[in-house]
Amino acid sequence: MSLEFIADSPNPKSPFKPFRDRFWTLASQTNRLDIAVGYVDVASLVELNSYIEENSKIQLNLLVGMQYFEGFTVPQLSALNALANRLHEEQLGNILISTRVHYHGKLYSFGANSPGECVYVGSGNLSSISPSYSSTYEAGVLVSEGSRPIVDYMQSTLFKLGTPLNKLEIKPTNRVLKSPLEKMDTVEKTEESVPAELAQELTPTYKFAIPIKATEKSNLNVFFGKGREHKATGRTLSRPWYEAELIPGTAITRNKNYPQNKAEFDVVTDNGFKFKCNVNGQDGNKNLRSSGSLSILGAYLKGHLEANGLLKPGEKVTAEVLEKYGRSTVDFMYFEETKRWVMDFRTGVANG
Repeated sequence: MSLEFIADSPNPKSPFKPFRDRFWTLASQTNRLDIAVGYVDVASLVELNSYIEENSKIQLNLLVGMQYFEGFTVPQLSALNALANRLHEEQLGNILISTRVHYHGKLYSFGANSPGECVYVGSGNLSSISPSYSSTYEAGVLVSEGSRPIVDYMQSTLFKLGTPLNKLEIKPTNRVLKSPLEKMDTVEKTEESVPAELAQELTPTYKFAIPIKATEKSNLNVFFGKGREHKATGRTLSRPWYEAELIPGTAITRNKNYPQNKAEFDVVTDNGFKFKCNVNGQDGNKNLRSSGSLSILGAYLKGHLEANGLLKPGEKVTAEVLEKYGRSTVDFMYFEETKRWVMDFRTGVANG
């Protein structure tokens, strides 16, 4: 039996490549993916859907083994249904939901029933394949030679536990929709549900209303830009669903009170999260981005739209979406009293 150890770690000095890198490399080399996990997430489902749309004739079967019992959110169900409909219409596979038995394992099979078949056995649910999420500490092995018993088990036992999604009527859970920032390791959940500066309606020392552009491939629509091409196979890999950046414009970036010269700083959001941002690009401050992962800033902004039912996974952020939400800018404010930068993308409050 041939084994390759794979370990995900938030430590940038880790000698091991994260599973998501290995997953997409192997996915680009095979025509069949079989996945059995306990839980799924929005970003990974959207990125899988896009991958299959961009690269024809890839078979995919996905079993979700735990989430039926605990509930799917509206965005999760939307992303699952979109992927299931594509697979059904193009006869490329199935989304299966276990409704009777709890299955908590994590198995990923590449090229089942072909000479090069291999299987990843590890700890990561579907979110571990997406660059949108920072890695938690995950570990597993890739089994190449000797993977046949695992493939047989998936096909003969696990997939029989599931019912096709299109044959089920699943209602979304009524629990409060969590921000996708909850799953990102370099993001800190503060003890403030709303920052003190906003709760107490303090007057910011500096305030910048940064525009959110709704054009085809800008700002929150980076996902629809050119993907990454795998040179060996010619297949296109989607950009992360939550990847985003803001381009404030020179009227803001040339203001002496706006962060300058590739500065990095902490930002606290209106929903109580803290993460690092930086300014860079032309003249050192053209782009406003989240540090570490470009998906953090996008998860904050898109998460607000998703929570209000205005953005379905895989859809573009349009001017109409922003109009319905009631905001086309995000307030970026500095408070001298607390020495903090605060972002506010709430709607239904005075944003002056």
